[in-house]
Order: sequence, then structure tokens, then C-alpha cells
Amino acid sequence: MKSLPGLAALAAILTLSAFAYRSAPAIFAVSTLNRPTDPVVLSGADVPSLTGIAPGDLVAFRYDGGWQQIPVQVDERVIKDFADIYNYDEPWSPPPVRGITELVYTDSDTYTGPDPDATLDDDDEIVFMAKDAGGVVPSVSEPAGVITGSGVEITITDPLDVARTGYVYLFQSDGTLDPGAGQQYVTYDFNLLAGSYIPNYDTLWGPNPEDSAVTTLYYSHHFSDRWISDEIRITAGPATGVDILDRHKFLFAPGNCVRSEDTFSNAEGAFIANKSGPVRALRSYIGANSGPLTQREHVFYERREDIRNFLRVHSIWGAMNFFDYSSDASGMTYYNDLNTSGVTIDGNPDSVGLGPVQWELVTGTQGSLVMAASISTDMTGFAYTSYYLDDATPDVTQCTGDAFAYGSSGSYIEGEIPCTDPRLGCTNYLRGTRTIYYEAPGLTVPDAQALNDQAKTPLTATARPWLVDSDGDGLFDVMDNCPLTPNPDQDDGDGDGMGDACDPCIDDADCDDDGCADGEEAGPAPTLGGTRDPLNPYDFYDVPVPTAFDGGTPDDRDQAVNVINDVLAVLEYSGTSDAGACNSGPDGIPGNADDRCYNQDENGAGLDDGLLYDRSVGPAWSDAPDGVITIIEDVLLVLAQSGHSCQAPP
Repeated sequence: MKSLPGLAALAAILTLSAFAYRSAPAIFAVSTLNRPTDPVVLSGADVPSLTGIAPGDLVAFRYDGGWQQIPVQVDERVIKDFADIYNYDEPWSPPPVRGITELVYTDSDTYTGPDPDATLDDDDEIVFMAKDAGGVVPSVSEPAGVITGSGVEITITDPLDVARTGYVYLFQSDGTLDPGAGQQYVTYDFNLLAGSYIPNYDTLWGPNPEDSAVTTLYYSHHFSDRWISDEIRITAGPATGVDILDRHKFLFAPGNCVRSEDTFSNAEGAFIANKSGPVRALRSYIGANSGPLTQREHVFYERREDIRNFLRVHSIWGAMNFFDYSSDASGMTYYNDLNTSGVTIDGNPDSVGLGPVQWELVTGTQGSLVMAASISTDMTGFAYTSYYLDDATPDVTQCTGDAFAYGSSGSYIEGEIPCTDPRLGCTNYLRGTRTIYYEAPGLTVPDAQALNDQAKTPLTATARPWLVDSDGDGLFDVMDNCPLTPNPDQDDGDGDGMGDACDPCIDDADCDDDGCADGEEAGPAPTLGGTRDPLNPYDFYDVPVPTAFDGGTPDDRDQAVNVINDVLAVLEYSGTSDAGACNSGPDGIPGNADDRCYNQDENGAGLDDGLLYDRSVGPAWSDAPDGVITIIEDVLLVLAQSGHSCQAPP
């Protein structure tokens, strides 16, 4: 016999998780997303009905008991020749820059210039914050100030918890609305000391000193030149707001000062874009000595910053990308996924395990930084490790910034990096992203792990036209019980919410008898039973409770999927199969009367008990039984549907 390992422990864990997987309300009136720091980014291609409008005419709303406008931002992009960004054809010896192009953000205040297509086009980006999402609109009334029929419904889902969704509605404004909705989450003051970028920025030779800063309610980040990031203050919650950063550094190796953020800034280079919008700010630039196309891009949100690096240079011997903190960071604790016990940043050397670190946490009364790192490349055998040095009197030369090494930490690629410069015909690529979350004091290792997961698992968004009439029967899709089949009479003989004209069984409100009405299953909201097949009895994972062993029958389903009932019930039968395998039951002793067996018929229903709890992976949700009930498949499948409900309103 096969026993179910750890049944009691798993049951306890899942029971405690129940609070995170409560059944959805009958009317999905509010957003259930829990990603307040993260953005939702779409392209113009995702909303084809809105392409062609002026970017400044795009507005966004949520529904929360009524229409509420939220900030939205359009960042235009274009494929641009790097020579145009430099405003020179051939400022260097061969190979030439002219002819090398890249999709970049546009900026009419740099040599990149504006987007030649002044309308919202396919490659432009649309961004708003997940925290601003709302629920499904329960009516067909449009907000004031928008063009009738222009609405697009955006459904946002968290891949880390598919039971959590939110909705945002995009419209074309009639010209009376501000896309920022009166908000400014991020302020970016690009201040070139020589004056306006055009014509004062010297793209052939630096330095080009700045006094530039990005400021939000949660942090500020200062820059003294293109590559010189030299001040970070955390202002979230009770954080002290002191400057904890000496430099964001680049070196070939510890103490190797041949190349650094200083030499990059003192040589050729240019800004692609500097932009400050209501939702985010952009700072994108190129030029790193013999890598004139090497690029760094900062994307600033209210509580988060994404730093993207694109290496485009001849082969080099190593690269370090790390934060060197200031003495004002003393007393903070440094953690990463390889060192979860933490070490104190105090200028006294520590022993820290090295390796390919995935996340870092620096926390103290000064605030908390969580940094999630990712590197992508096509280089065969590529490997990297980490770097850490906490020493107020370091033996290794510091090259830039002050003479100290307080908690210096980041990534370190040791050994040769092959050529990545397209000017030389090289096709290898190396790209890195550091996502920084700026938070209040007191974050913990589990907090850092959770934010790392969020940084590497973006929210997903799907768009569909709202208030359109796909079948031409005079009724908008959102109020049409057959949106793809003309039926102006809206006849619905069985009252299941699906019109007779498209209902596969017009005399039965629930064709597949799975507890969800046909109209609910054909709807767009998974948490309300939608995005399912009205003829598939297995894609809504609602199971009998009490279980079949205790006499439960299909009539004991409650039209909702949750942890307390359904997940634990499926877990109870985990380890059984129609080949005769049983588990050892709640007492953990094989061969006792409480063993759960797939082929039992304890409820006298005339079919194997296991069939009530067994599912397989389906095209959307779950599908027909496959004869084996396991944690890795069945329990995870039912857990993914936890919070989905077809219960009638109370």
C-alpha cells in the first residue's frame, strides 16, 4: 500500500493558508490583487482598438462602487539608429555606429527625438499600477469625459496566485481629462549643469556633470553624471532618510580601476531618454568607453526601481556590478538567498558565502532595500558569482567614491566575457536586471523572498473591447447572453445566463452538472466560474465534503472551491489510484480501516470514490480523471482554483 506522506503536516499548512484563498464574493466588485508595488505594462498592440489615438488622450478608470479615474502613462518607442542618438555619424574609428539600431524610448529633448508616429502605435508602452485596479463594472454606463464605445477592459491576474485578479478600463478621452488623474507618483528632475541637453551635452567626451534626482514618497535617488549614481535615501514609513549609498559601481575586478562608472562618464556617451510621467520615470543612456553602445536604463516607480543593463562591447575580462554603501548604512543588516542569517554592515570584515545570488536584502532603521537580480545570455558555459566586502580600511583600492567599503555587494562575472558588440558582427548578448524595492524598516527574509518572486513573475494582463457588439444584434457584449450569436430577444428558457441561441442545452441551466451555471462558465471572470467549458464537468474543481469515505456524494458540493473543503478533501485521497493503490489514511498506519482507496465505494453511489477527487491538467483549468491522485498534480490543480465560486449572492 502507498501511504500519503506528511498528511497531517500538509493539512495544517493548507489550513493556515485558507485565509489567503477565501472564496470570491458572488459579485466581483473589488480587486483582489496584492501587488501594490508592481506595475502593469502593456503595448499598443495589446489594445488595437485604441491604436491611432493621441497618447495624451488615453485615460484609465477602475470601478469601486463607481467610476474612479486612475493614472496611466504612455511611453512612446521607436527603432532608432545609435548614430542619431549620438548626433554624429562616425565619431570613433571603425567599425561604424551608423546602421546599428535598437527599439528605444523616445524623447523630444534628446537627440533621439520624438516618435515619428505621433499616435499610440503597436510598440508604444502603456503602464499603470496594480494597486489602482478595481472590480468588474456591474453596468454598461461609461464614465464622463470619454468617447462612447472606446472602452477596453483589462483583466489583470497574478501568476503567483491565480485567484487574485483586478480590472482596469482604458478609454479615449474627449479631451477634458488628464491621463495622470491629478497624481504624480514619481518626480524626475534631470538637471544638466551645462544647461539644456540640446545643444550643451557633449556626446563625444565627458564629463557632463549633473545634479539630477528622482523623488517619490518612498525614496530618492541622485545622479552626478550619466553613470554616477551616488545617493539613495529611503523615506518609506519611519525610515531615517539618510543617504546610504556611496556609489553604484562597475569594475572589471576588485581594485582594477582601468574601467569604472567614472571612466564611462568621462568618455563618449549620450542619453536616449529622460522622462518624468505620472506613473513612472525613465532614465536611459549609452556609452561606456570602448563600448559606445553599452546601455543602462533606469525605470522608476513609486516604490520600485528597475535597472536594466545591456552589454555591447568587445570581449572583456570580467565585470562587477555592485552597490557600495556609505558609512551612514552602518548598523543595517545584509542578507541574500545564500546567507539568510545575515551580517551587520559596520566596516568590520565578515565571512559571507559567495555564489549566483538571486536576491539581496539590506535593512535597518535607515529603511529596507530588496534587490532581485536576473541575468540572461546565450553564452555557452556562462557563470557568475557574488561579491561582498565590509571593511572600513580595505586593502583593495576602491577606485571610485570614498575610500571605504561598507557592505559592498552585487554580482561578479569572473573570467572572459565574449564579444557582445554588434558593430563587430558579434551576436552574443548579455543583459542584466536589478529590481529594487524601497521599503520601510523591518523587512525580513520571507519578505525579500516574496518580493524576489514578484519581481521575476510579472502580472499578466489580457485586453478585450468593452461595450462592443460583436454579433451586431444591438446589445453590447457585456450585457448580451450570446455575445457571438445574434439574439436580440435574449431568450433564456432555463435561466442560466446563456441565451437559448447559443446554449448547448436550453432545458438545463447547468449542462455539465458541475455546480456552475452555463452562463457563469462562459463568462470572463475565473473567480466567478468563468473561462470554462459549459459541457466539461471536470473544469470546476468543486468536490464533495464530507468526503466519500464519510458518505459524501456529488450532492454535497457547495459550488465553491476553497482550501478548507476542497483542497483538504483532494489531499485526503492523494496517493491513491485506480490500479488499487491506497494511502494509509489519517492515522498513517497502512492496512487499517481508515485507509483511503480510489476503488472504494464508501458512499454507495455506485462509482469509485476516487473519481470524485481525481482530475488531470486541462486546456484552461482541470480536466477528466486520469486514474491517479497526487499532490504534484491534483492538489495543485484544486489549489489553483481556490477562491473560485459559483454560489448565489447571499
